[in-house]
Amino acid sequence: MNRSTGPKYVQSVKFDATQRQTVQELKYHEMNASPSSDDFAIYHRGYVYYVSDDILYRVVLGGEKDDAEVIWSPEKVDDTEILNGTPIFTGNTLEYTLWADGDFIYFMVNIQNAEGLTRYSLFAVDTANLNVSQVWATPDKGEVGEWETTGVKVSQWYVMSGYIYFYLSGGDMWRTELESGKTEKLADTHEQTKYGSAIFSDDYMCLLNDKPVSFYGSTEVVPGSMFRSDADTIFVYALDGTLTKEISLKGLYDDPGDMAQIDMICCSENNIFFLTTGMTASAGAGPFAGFTGHKGDINLCRADIETGKVEVIYTLRKGQ
Repeated sequence: MNRSTGPKYVQSVKFDATQRQTVQELKYHEMNASPSSDDFAIYHRGYVYYVSDDILYRVVLGGEKDDAEVIWSPEKVDDTEILNGTPIFTGNTLEYTLWADGDFIYFMVNIQNAEGLTRYSLFAVDTANLNVSQVWATPDKGEVGEWETTGVKVSQWYVMSGYIYFYLSGGDMWRTELESGKTEKLADTHEQTKYGSAIFSDDYMCLLNDKPVSFYGSTEVVPGSMFRSDADTIFVYALDGTLTKEISLKGLYDDPGDMAQIDMICCSENNIFFLTTGMTASAGAGPFAGFTGHKGDINLCRADIETGKVEVIYTLRKGQ
């Protein structure tokens, strides 16, 4: 899906980035300035599922934009059983993370309870009849303990074969059986890193030992921050919680310049793909002295789970 401020299109492209073609235009709301939900979509069994302005749509791949079906929206709340509060709609309530597993599409919604606190809750869409039901909510700290964003959201989640696997930054790796609601801890990941970011695949959870900070180059820890720093190791866990590999990223810091952030993208088979973003120094004053943000190189990197080899495979942007 194109990431522009104009009309939104589904495009196809070969794995070598050639032969890009526009497949179709999507219906979207021009007034929604936030790219967080509008710029993400998934394809599953002949349909494109996407979110625009708190509305979840489905349209046949290659179909007309006006034929898009509304699956869930603020107007459909009364038709959905909400278990733990009242949905709040603040311009980006539906998480951009959509997922497909078998006959179901999954999405997250912020739910506000009677005390005014929010919890991220997982909803399932039956693709046969488009019925929507709530199937899971962020666990209470009394059940799983404290973590970086206690009581609000998980760091990462993954649905497969009737289970949701999730990582709580600073609070371990877990899974819940969606049908029974039974939750079990899979790994004590806090033994490896106090914070951390994770990605999942059908075989692994890959955990990066970064920490949340106030801005690029800062050492001040700010739980829940989008800025991360100090990552130098990826811990690879099997989905049963077994720690299978530790991959050092310290060699990436050998090149000249400061490393601002490492962001994992995906894990495919035995390869972990991630971006490294560099910083360039400045002569500015005040708390930001010495930094101009992420104006260094942006590199696409790959880590081989079997061998532990780490390499830069493509430079997306040269530093300024």
